[in-house]
Amino acid sequence: MQQADTPNAPAATAPIHGHGLLEEASVTQGKLAFSQWLDLFRWIAALLVVFNHCSNRFIVPITSVDAAHRVPAYYLLSFLGGFGRQAVMIFFVLSGYLVGGGLWKDSRKSSALDIPKYLIKRLSRLGIVVFPTLLAVFLLDSLGIFVFHGIGSGVYPQDILRTLQPGTLVCNAAFLQTAACKPFGDDNALWSLFNEFWYYVLWPLFLLAVTAASKWRRGAFLAAAVGLLTILSVMQNKEYALIAPYMVIWITGVFVAIIPRPIMRSLPLSAGLFLAALAADRLLVRRAFVDAHVGYVFLIDFIIGILFANMLVTMRARNTLRPPPGKQANTTLASFSFSLYCIHTPVLMVFGAALMYYTGTGWGMAPDHAWQWGAIAGAVALSVTAAYLLSRVTEAHTDKLRRFLLGVLSAYRLRVSSTADARKDAVA
Repeated sequence: MQQADTPNAPAATAPIHGHGLLEEASVTQGKLAFSQWLDLFRWIAALLVVFNHCSNRFIVPITSVDAAHRVPAYYLLSFLGGFGRQAVMIFFVLSGYLVGGGLWKDSRKSSALDIPKYLIKRLSRLGIVVFPTLLAVFLLDSLGIFVFHGIGSGVYPQDILRTLQPGTLVCNAAFLQTAACKPFGDDNALWSLFNEFWYYVLWPLFLLAVTAASKWRRGAFLAAAVGLLTILSVMQNKEYALIAPYMVIWITGVFVAIIPRPIMRSLPLSAGLFLAALAADRLLVRRAFVDAHVGYVFLIDFIIGILFANMLVTMRARNTLRPPPGKQANTTLASFSFSLYCIHTPVLMVFGAALMYYTGTGWGMAPDHAWQWGAIAGAVALSVTAAYLLSRVTEAHTDKLRRFLLGVLSAYRLRVSSTADARKDAVA
């Protein structure tokens, strides 16, 4: 490369280096396009969860209403509202790729993993959004319950006040919801953060069980990882995605970073298989079948996770990958997708309580009027707006918080090192 940039470089080498420059530019463009696709997947998955919770709350199931109510908007919201669980699988795979795959790459570069540094990065990413969200949940739920009388109108469950107790708040702040308590304020979107947080903790233990220098260290780390995973699995409420089997789906995201070559080189084929699995799950599977077949839910979630990860591997290896439409818009929307995931449920709830308080309708509807569909669209828009505003004071400052905490860690390590050196000098 230096020869190509040097005026006196031999002419015979110019075509070779010129081709190398073009190839490197192609690889760089492919990586940039892949990153933009990841942004697209992140915000679409978050929005699908919003649609899921919106349809579950504002409209009755489409199978429960007669044909006269089944207008196109009803079909659309019902269809989009059925992808909430699949969207969480997408989040798990993306998290496995970005977090687990990133730590795996670090382990290949260095003989020792910097676990404190890793945990600071992960905790700052979660905490800067989750902790303010818990406060927002308390405020919004209090508004809906006490000002708009949301319990009496059926918007909030009868036991909602139990989930707003200080003990539940502390439990959620420790990322133990679904294991030691319910999600705070019945914000059910928070359930997956239990899985996510503990995957962050468990993954370096499993990684050290493979990379540690001695056999006894590898055995100790493996025992610690398996033991902790077993305890968390026993604790977890069975109505949620159990942490142990679903960590397999999370780890499929790690393989996106590890696999050197794609299993399928054809992007249309890998994408088609993933989309076909989504469509089959949404259109062909009925709740009665799921309830009657133990383990089915995990099986289909695993298939969707595997096919999504397979598609990502194909995309990552494609140097000619084109970016998705709306490049900057995808980056912007992805920048507050985590805030949207966390905050949308209490926003939908308080909005529904206000609708019921002022209009007598708006919850569990079979919408007859355009204004009712407008109200549902307004609920989605309000959720997105609230998430964006929340992100401006939280998620947007993740890097700033991370740099501060890493600076504190560096200062602490320097102080400890200086103290140890001083003791050595004193002994000498």
